[in-house]
Amino acid sequence: WNGHGQVPGCTKSDCPQSLNAGVDIFMVPDEWKELYTNTLNSVQNEDITISRLDDAVRRVLTVKYRLGLLSGRVPHKYEHNYIGNENHKKIARQAVRESIVLLKNNNQTLPIKSNKHILVVGSASQNISSQMGGWTITWQGRGNLNSDFPNTLSIYEAIEQKAKSINGSVEYSDDGTFKRKPDVVIFVYGEEPYAEGDGDRKNIFFMHHNKSFINSMQKIYDQGIPSVSLFISGRPLVVNQELNLSDAFVQLWLPGTAVEGIGDVIFTNIDNKSEHDFVGKLSYSWPKLSTQADLNHRDINYDPLFEYGYGLSYKDNIFLATLPEENKSSKSDEITIFVGSAYPSYGETVSYFSPEKNERVYDGINSDIYIDKNSGFNITKFDFKKQDDAKSINFGSKDIYKTWFIGSGSSEDISYMESGSVQLILRPKKISSEKITLDFGCYKTQEQIKNSGSSVCYKSIDLTTMLKDNFDNNWKEINIPIRCLMSSDFEASNLTLRSQLSTTGDWELELHSIKFINNQGYNSCSAIISNYE
Repeated sequence: WNGHGQVPGCTKSDCPQSLNAGVDIFMVPDEWKELYTNTLNSVQNEDITISRLDDAVRRVLTVKYRLGLLSGRVPHKYEHNYIGNENHKKIARQAVRESIVLLKNNNQTLPIKSNKHILVVGSASQNISSQMGGWTITWQGRGNLNSDFPNTLSIYEAIEQKAKSINGSVEYSDDGTFKRKPDVVIFVYGEEPYAEGDGDRKNIFFMHHNKSFINSMQKIYDQGIPSVSLFISGRPLVVNQELNLSDAFVQLWLPGTAVEGIGDVIFTNIDNKSEHDFVGKLSYSWPKLSTQADLNHRDINYDPLFEYGYGLSYKDNIFLATLPEENKSSKSDEITIFVGSAYPSYGETVSYFSPEKNERVYDGINSDIYIDKNSGFNITKFDFKKQDDAKSINFGSKDIYKTWFIGSGSSEDISYMESGSVQLILRPKKISSEKITLDFGCYKTQEQIKNSGSSVCYKSIDLTTMLKDNFDNNWKEINIPIRCLMSSDFEASNLTLRSQLSTTGDWELELHSIKFINNQGYNSCSAIISNYE
């Protein structure tokens, strides 16, 4: 990735040295147009010989020929294709069984015996993308549908399959509520998929994107129902609160496609005998405090929560006492809502009014290219500052009310950002005669409704004039003071609809980012617009 730019005398956009040294294909995500022009000039100037260029082209075409790209054959359809091979699936399942790590098992909560009613809590159990991690189909591994993973079970489906095989039953819940009281609750949660720099964090706390999830765990804990946490992450994180609310805790890492291996270990057979014990051990030291981001087992002051190589088995009888909990609800100076497909979007959705159905229709966006003939929407991702960090949103020409929005499974508190702003970085590509608004929705408790004198919890900002007056094909940074949202009809401590663009017109926008930024010094409701480079 831009490796040629590190060669002495080269830049990302100009490096004949690499081609001369034997590189046939440049991996250049950003400055490829300039690299193409400069490479062509290098050939014309004889800094790169025609024979070397022919050699590179010949080798590239040879690979394409062998793949069948030049003969019409579908690349994956050939007799030696091992994708989906049953023996490989068995090995993958074994890898899951032997890599997951038991960190806590108070009161011998695991294994789960036959004839039990199990409540599974958490959307991560039903979304296959959650168990895959980044670099899966897409760069960040987000937005993939379960249908993108043929012949693959979700964690919920694997649990259900195993439980039913030993005369058990399974119920699913988003929030810990249940129709029938469970014998045991399995919480499935963890980090959203990420790749490269998008996984960087300012601290090592685990922060669930659904801030009410911990309340679901607390609710089950308060009822005294045994619970198991299945934690999905590619790295150790501070999870003391989650450990305290769980009787058993299993680190799954990123189990991938063969999640049946989880059930092999956490359940007994129908005769209540374990067929597979835990053998997985930690390949990283596990932190007990947020200050332990740098934690290695040869450190002089080595004091982890779980040591390198730690991992329980069913033979162990170790009781993990209540752990100290740090306050992880620090107020961030920046809350990112949207950065193209390169940031967890909490639920990118479009809606429109359907005259045929006489109702509003909602549709989640889970693909790189989204086209809907009924609404007229045409939404595609593209690279602006980096890969996948912007989207083109074409609302289409249909004269119906349409919205594009970022929802949420939980609320966001921006009430402390009184001097901050809602920042949009965008470029208007087509102006409409109809207005376009930026909307925010919220939730009020009964006490808040009483105190404010209004049950309304919604605020709309008209962007029409701002965009029309700045229609010059340049990217714009628009900062709308958060003070503009403050009124009796809005509750900034419980933001649920994080951002919504609404119109009946045929607007077309290129949108890079939406953020809430604190401490901007705004003391009045007046938007500031400037060119963005």
